[in-house]
Amino acid sequence: MTDTKGNFQNTLMSLFQLERELRQAKQTSELFYILVNRVRSLSPFDSGVVFSIEGGKARAEMVSDVAVLDRNAPFIHWMERIATMCAQKDDAATPHVLDLNALGVAQDEDMQEWGHPQNVWFPLRTGEGRLIGALWYMRAQPFVENELALLEKLSDVAAHAWNALIPKSAFSWHHLKNKKIMTAIAVLLIAAQFIPVSQSVLAPAEVVARSPSVVSAPINGVLKDVLVNPNAQVSENQLLIRYEATEFQGRLDIAQEELLVAQSELLSAQQAAFGDRRIKGELAVLRSRLQLREAERDYARTQLEKIEIRSPRKGVVVFRDVADLEGIPVKTGERLMQIADARDTQLRIELPVGDALYFDSGARVRLFLDKAPLHPVDATLLRSSYEAAPTPSGVLSYRLVAAFEETDKPRLGLRGTAKIMGDDVPLFVYLFRRPMAKLRQYFGL
Repeated sequence: MTDTKGNFQNTLMSLFQLERELRQAKQTSELFYILVNRVRSLSPFDSGVVFSIEGGKARAEMVSDVAVLDRNAPFIHWMERIATMCAQKDDAATPHVLDLNALGVAQDEDMQEWGHPQNVWFPLRTGEGRLIGALWYMRAQPFVENELALLEKLSDVAAHAWNALIPKSAFSWHHLKNKKIMTAIAVLLIAAQFIPVSQSVLAPAEVVARSPSVVSAPINGVLKDVLVNPNAQVSENQLLIRYEATEFQGRLDIAQEELLVAQSELLSAQQAAFGDRRIKGELAVLRSRLQLREAERDYARTQLEKIEIRSPRKGVVVFRDVADLEGIPVKTGERLMQIADARDTQLRIELPVGDALYFDSGARVRLFLDKAPLHPVDATLLRSSYEAAPTPSGVLSYRLVAAFEETDKPRLGLRGTAKIMGDDVPLFVYLFRRPMAKLRQYFGL
């Protein structure tokens, strides 16, 4: 008699302790751990699972003796499938012993591998009766009536504790009992959709030179040395790039030798022409050949003079990297770098096709620089391209150019986000422009 009374007291103390731990749980993960592991002190079981249920679909949240839940595990898929079947039955909201034969899964291969003979289901319901989850306990021996009563009591406490941890909305439409207030709010919301607002789009932008001087390759050849670094300040006529001169010097040397040969042949023919009239007729051909050799020498000399590229003006040299130019072959007219005034700048905007709107010249633009997002810079739209082209990042975009309104312009190379403001439109057009465009494309309107 004393042992029975002592066991009852121990069981009661375990129930009170678990109930206290459930109500004091600060997170759902702590709550789930108690339900699938600590409950063994009240009623031993082989495996326990806590499920969340929403829309009749069960999702395993925690399994006993498992530190990290692997949702791709076949065992988890099997339990979620069975629990979903249970959640969709009429008795899902009442505690009961699971009859796997009635579910038609008792003979499944998965059941043979992971199932247990005895299974009990305890729903977790809110005070309003909404089913938010369930407990599934499994073991080999049958659950006795006292254990089921204790687990049912504990599941009610767990449901209350879980519901308390679910974030509640600070505002509920159910609080609005007065239909007149609801009607007034609806009218105000509809009326607000016709408030005119400025239509605008955001696009990446970069500060670029307004009128840079382009340094291009004057001749075909291989670049040997780049004598300036990117963003360096250069003066007018400063040496920037030097070609590999070996080939050009060789051409000049050959042209000079061929010129000397042509001069010697002409001189010999002129001397021989005094005694031989036939040779006199060849003098015109030899003079033309001499002129050709002189032209070839002059051309080779001109090419050699162009192996040094100098700055056409004072400013900042703009290119990506010295390593991109040194040692590469270039063709005549190929763009190598730019010389620009670091403070004579304008704004280049890459407007993606998906965000494109029609903007007139003179539209307002605000630039939010990455380095100073709280200090926008005002600009005015000058022009926009009619044809879209891919940007270096691969986005099909229109190119827009805007002029800064302030005299103290941002320096060259800064990047940020430009906000382009157009005409006023109703608020609902501003909010639902993209959805309406998608619907129009979908229905072909």
